[in-house]
Amino acid sequence: MNMRNNHGYTMTEVLVASFILAITISVASFLAGSFYENYQAIIQNVDTEESLLGATFGIQRNLSLAVDIEEAASSLNNTVQTAGIGKIAAFDGSSMGSTPGQIETIAIFLRENGGHQTPPRSDYIQTGIFYARPTPTTSGVIFIDSAKTGSLSPKYSGLYFDKVVEFSVGNFQYSTGPTPRLTSIEVSITVRRFLTEDVSLWTFCPKIDITNSVAGCTGANTVLFKDVNLKTRVTFSNQIINTSDPRNYLNTAPYERTFGNLYLFPQR
Repeated sequence: MNMRNNHGYTMTEVLVASFILAITISVASFLAGSFYENYQAIIQNVDTEESLLGATFGIQRNLSLAVDIEEAASSLNNTVQTAGIGKIAAFDGSSMGSTPGQIETIAIFLRENGGHQTPPRSDYIQTGIFYARPTPTTSGVIFIDSAKTGSLSPKYSGLYFDKVVEFSVGNFQYSTGPTPRLTSIEVSITVRRFLTEDVSLWTFCPKIDITNSVAGCTGANTVLFKDVNLKTRVTFSNQIINTSDPRNYLNTAPYERTFGNLYLFPQR
């Protein structure tokens, strides 16, 4: 005869079963929480890397196809340029600057856009690159705007990349010869990946502002985030560096460009 079926479980058995169940639930909850935290960390890491690579590729693709571009002698802010000689400014965005959140104009130029016109050549499209400096609570943003006609402006309805804390353009390189022409520049972008889900602890202050205890950055904890930087050199492949090919004794076209007689067209 099975006495357990007649009399049920003993108190000891119930306590043991309850203890085992509690342990199982605790382990399952811990694993679920751990998996969720790892998942969120992966998502944040992917988003950050995507923003960094996207911004770098976007600038590389647009700037490398610029035609007739020069270094700006001064700030391009409040500049309206729709055609003619393009301009790009040396820019140091390693801090929030005197006006956090200020939108800076980095470059305005014409670039190849593919297509075909008469006489035979590619279509040109005007393009602008803008940067909104970070504030203690909002990230910096890189904007790229293109338009066939009209003015250019930074807008969230267009192409933009956030999570940026530092952005700089510099180390300009020029061709040799009687009239040096701009051939390449260096672009540096730093984005921030947070190691905590508590948004109230997030800060987008550049490290130099944290070090200098700038207003709004004094309580920033650098242990809670990791900055990722990527530098790239952008070559102006279609930039004319000589009015004629030095190998042509008639001193006429084709023009010499950064890569000699090689001319690059975009894929549409």
